Amino acid sequence: MIKIDKTVKPDILKHNFNQWTSEYIKFKSGDPAFTKSTENKYRHVDIKNALIAETKGKCIYCESKVMDISDGDIEHILPKSKRWDLCFEWENLTLACRRCNRAKLDYYDESQSLINPYIDNPKMHFHFAGSLLIALTGRGKVTLDKVDLNRVDLLESRLRYLERVESITMLIGQQTGELKEILFKDLQGYAKEDKEFSGMMEAYIEGVKTKLFQVN
Repeated sequence: MIKIDKTVKPDILKHNFNQWTSEYIKFKSGDPAFTKSTENKYRHVDIKNALIAETKGKCIYCESKVMDISDGDIEHILPKSKRWDLCFEWENLTLACRRCNRAKLDYYDESQSLINPYIDNPKMHFHFAGSLLIALTGRGKVTLDKVDLNRVDLLESRLRYLERVESITMLIGQQTGELKEILFKDLQGYAKEDKEFSGMMEAYIEGVKTKLFQVN
């Protein structure tokens, strides 16, 4: 998980937020004049495209490249089943993979909320030890457990990713001078926010830097 900046609200939400929210609350309250289609308006293509752009097509929780394997789920950070008023709130909408979305379900606890990468700094709550994600705080532990961020298949995907870049690390260790610096800069590219598992890679690269360049 990495820090994410919220982008500009799509025009479709600017123009329809109040009406859609009012209709959704009436639907959830049992008003027969409103149907399930009222709820699904948050799936509008303009909203989805904006969320894909701001998350770089990655799940905000596990950082898998969602769009490489599926359409991705529009995620309500605070569940719409608990907070009807936030069903169409732009700050409450994001992108998640189906596995994380389903694991999280309708979890809602104001005293122990999940880490929100738009508001919280994930580095304060998590640390990577290789491919294993370790919680540093109580809220980090709740998030880790509720979203199942160390599930076996995810751990295996992160480990395979690390194994692919280890050949680059070995090559860097064999070089000196300017070439070593150039190769290390290339390695740092794996920690850019648009890359898969960039949070893990940032921690990994810091370790490489300390080892190969003797940074104290």
